Amino acid sequence: MFLIFPTGHEQVTARRWPVISILLVVVNVLLFAALKPLEDSRTAEADQLLGSAVAQLKKHPSLTPPPCLEARLSDSGREKLAQARSKGAPAAPAQQAILDDLCQRVEVALKRVPSYRYGYRPADRNLWGMLTHQFLHGGWLHLLGNMWFLWLTGYVLEDGWGRLAFPAFYLFAGVVGALGHHLAEPHSPVPLIGASGAIAGLM
Repeated sequence: MFLIFPTGHEQVTARRWPVISILLVVVNVLLFAALKPLEDSRTAEADQLLGSAVAQLKKHPSLTPPPCLEARLSDSGREKLAQARSKGAPAAPAQQAILDDLCQRVEVALKRVPSYRYGYRPADRNLWGMLTHQFLHGGWLHLLGNMWFLWLTGYVLEDGWGRLAFPAFYLFAGVVGALGHHLAEPHSPVPLIGASGAIAGLM
């Protein structure tokens, strides 16, 4: 309750300016403001291509879904496709080629989406994303909520631990959060973004 409604924070004193905490907040806000237009436009492009690929697969369920679709199918979706293949006519090579081309275009489009490129994707095990995902956010509420808790916990810990141990622990906690997500969803192609893991570690 103290963190949500920080009554008494005016009595907390620090020996020095929380430079690292301020820098983390500024970097997160600037990155969000810079990347949000790209995120929206490129996500829309990728979604449109993915929708076309899904429509092609629904129209011709005997086709073999490429990896970009296979990873996104639910268990029931896989069962329906298997049933359709067992009952339906063999897939036409031309239709399979169309589906494969659409999926290749989906992959290219996704790699241009900032959250996909720099988020952590458990299915792909993009290890660098364990660090970079901590500086991306999905919306203003996501960003402001995280920055609020970062400020309330960060400046106190930075003052107590120093300007080397504090950011090292912050990044380490974010990596631990990504590992926890990986254990829970090891095959998920959906990128993890946000500083929540790092800030939960600070709290």
